[in-house]
Parts: sequence; structure tokens; C-alpha cells
Amino acid sequence: MKYSMLWLLMALLSAPGEALSEDESSFLEVAIPTRPDSVMLRLTSDAPAVVTETRQAGLQPGINRLRFDWIRARLDESTVRFDVRPESGTARITALTRSGSLPKMLFYDVEAAGAVPATVRTQYLLAGIGWRIAYVGVLREPIDGQPESLDLRQSIEIRDGSGVDIQNARIVFDGGAIDGVSVRDGQRREVESFRVERLPFTRRHVYDPTRHGTTPGIEIEIENALGGVLARDLLPAGKVRLFTREGDGEPKLLGEDVFPATPLGEKAKLTTGHERDIPVERRVVFQRNENERRDRWNKVIAYDQRTRIAFKIHNGHAAKTTLVIVERPGAPFELTFCELPQEKKRLDTFEIQVELEPQKETTFEIEWLRRNLF
Repeated sequence: MKYSMLWLLMALLSAPGEALSEDESSFLEVAIPTRPDSVMLRLTSDAPAVVTETRQAGLQPGINRLRFDWIRARLDESTVRFDVRPESGTARITALTRSGSLPKMLFYDVEAAGAVPATVRTQYLLAGIGWRIAYVGVLREPIDGQPESLDLRQSIEIRDGSGVDIQNARIVFDGGAIDGVSVRDGQRREVESFRVERLPFTRRHVYDPTRHGTTPGIEIEIENALGGVLARDLLPAGKVRLFTREGDGEPKLLGEDVFPATPLGEKAKLTTGHERDIPVERRVVFQRNENERRDRWNKVIAYDQRTRIAFKIHNGHAAKTTLVIVERPGAPFELTFCELPQEKKRLDTFEIQVELEPQKETTFEIEWLRRNLF
């Protein structure tokens, strides 16, 4: 199918009241339906929504004058663009005019080769459309030989402050799309976008003062894996509320966190609360400078710094527990003493795995060296 498309900006429109380019007897006026056949809103962060509307029109041979009613409270008229696609043959836009007596009416002329149905596609920016993503997770306890798992629900809240109602629209956002959404001006509406059950996760007890403070945090780690339960191209960031069920089946709020933006193949870590039955005492044994380098005036210009940390951890649980300790010495660093399993995560961070015996106290020390400090 052949068609032609012309991007027209309102800044290039003729001045109100300007004479039309065609003789009044040389065109057929076609009224485009006010309500579109389909609407799609593409939501982007901190920006107006991109609205795409399609309408059906019957073109006749010669010049067809298409009339649009643009009563939109927060429509950016400078972004309006049109595209006419006939089912067969060709059609091209030859002129666009706005009348001084009808300031909210747009008239544009389409030259068609013959009588043919056509799809008229209109696109513009619409301010005042707000949105946010939210998650709700419910932890399932192990039962009947099945491991603990997570039921996860994602929803999107649409806030319409555009001055117009949104009717039966397709909402496209980072990570998904929802069909048939209607929101009135001044209204908020929350729509569920997906729900998964029995999502596997890994539970970790983590001592990370930067993230959780001086009390170990309880983290769950879920994977957005290809072929897995989620398998989403992107899980956009949003607030997540985590619940568990009491013995009577009623949900109990464990805590709130921010679900990080998680592309396919990545993992998301969520905090469900603090582990107060594993108190941790962290003490700096010493911190001293070594290998000082001085300039010609005997001023220290660079040095290495050696730090030794002592830990005392009590496991108040009746079962063996693994605690992950996160340390951030800063880059560059070298771990010079540690008898426990460790893993360097980044240039400035490493983790230690500590196996805690039930109802016992564990003590150990670690040491690192930072080089070439200024």
C-alpha cells in the first residue's frame, strides 16, 4: 500500500483568518469523527504523554478538506502531526489552515487519487498525565515439600490532569502495556498489569551498615530470568509492599522497599525487615598510614592505609544461619587478612560469608590495605 506522510508543526500554520489556498468549489469537506477509533498513550518519565489517535475517513477523488476539532485542555499544538494512509492508491496533504472564527478547528486538505477508505493517524503531546508503578508481594511459607516462594503483583496508577477524559486507551509504559483503560479528568485509577505466583527467591541475612544500619537486614533476591516465572523485558522501578500470612490467613505487612529497575537476566534485591536475633558488634582495631610519600618540602602527598576490623556476632536462632557481611573500604583496596569465604563485588566493595552456629557467638577479624591515598 502506498501512502505519503507529512509532518506538520503548528508553528507553520497560516495566520488566523488567512484565505484558503484552494478555491471554495474545488474541495469536498469531510468531517472527522470527534471520538477516535483507537487511542494509545505512551508514558515517559517526567515528560508529557505521547498520544496517538486513529480515525477512519472516506476520501473522494480530488481535494478533500478534513476538519478536526482540537478542544484539548493541555494539548501542545506545536507537536501535532498527521498521517493519511489510504487502503489503495495515493493521498497527500496539500495545505493546513486554522480559521480565525473557529480557533479550535483545524482544516487540512488531502488530495486523493480516487474514492477510497483511509486511516487518519494523529499524534501529539499531552501534558498532565501522571503515572507510577507499584508492586505487592506476599511470601508463601514452605508447605508440602515446596520451598518458600513469592506471589508478586504489579500495577500502574494513572493520574489524569490533562483536562480531557481518556477513553478505552492502550497505555504503553516502560515494561508493559495495558488495553482498554479509561480515566476521567481529575481522576486516579490503578490497573493491574500482571500477576505471578510461586516466584522462587533466595533469602539472605545481610549486615550492611550503609544499607540497613547497625542491625542486619533480611533481603530476598528474585531473578528476572529468561524462561523463568517473570521473564519480563524490563521490570520498572516502583514502590513494593511485602506481606506474609499469619496463622489465621490474614496478611501481615513486613515492610516497604523500592523495587529497582530490573532488565531481563538481572536480579532484584528487596528488604523485608531487620534481623534483631543476630546482633553484630563491629570494632575498628586499628587504622594506620604506611609507606608515606613526601615532596621536596617534606609534605605527605600520598600514603597507604591499613585497617583492621574485629567482629563479634551472636546467633540467637535455634538453627544454623548464614550472615553476609558487606564492607566498603573504597577503591583501590587489597584484602590482606580474612580466613572466611569472601567475594569482591566491585572495585570498592567485598562480601564475607559467615556460618553461624545456633545459639553461639562467633568472633573473627579482617584486614585490608588501601593504596595511593592523597
